[in-house]
Amino acid sequence: MIVLINLLVIIVVLMVVAGFLFVPFALLWWGLIAWRKPTRRWAWWLCALPVYGILFLSSVTAAYMWMTRPAAVFEMTFGFPPTNSVRQLESSQFILGDSGERHLRFQADPAVGQRIVASRTWQRVDTFNDHDADAPSWWRPSSGPSVELYQAELTGEQFGTIEMAFLWFDPTTGDVWYWWYGID
Repeated sequence: MIVLINLLVIIVVLMVVAGFLFVPFALLWWGLIAWRKPTRRWAWWLCALPVYGILFLSSVTAAYMWMTRPAAVFEMTFGFPPTNSVRQLESSQFILGDSGERHLRFQADPAVGQRIVASRTWQRVDTFNDHDADAPSWWRPSSGPSVELYQAELTGEQFGTIEMAFLWFDPTTGDVWYWWYGID
């Protein structure tokens, strides 16, 4: 499933880049024709700015799409790529300026959940007092009796003022929910 999603993302990125490349090449061609006549050199410079702007924006768009893939978000969050036992992986990430948040939900073997818990200095907590009004519709952590809730303060990893992470892990079903937020 992850391979199929990666393939679809690559195809979409290539289609976007190919669409954006048509306009710059047309502008560049017109600019080269204008460059040949010394009286029209201003037209070449006028064409060069949109070309570089479109190339820059398409590069930023492609990089953003690549970095927000669920497998990439999983690896950035936990420090290892998703194993074959990770299924139904969904993610949402938004970082802009001085704040950001990240949501992950997946099912995996209990060993993966235990590896995640062992990877940081998580503190087991009994209740979750925070709430996340911007959570995606698919992100609804379970609150059953077998669910373990962990909290970690990560201040300084990406943001300076506050960074908190919460992890819901159900060892019986292998369900894992993760929420991180940071503010500078």
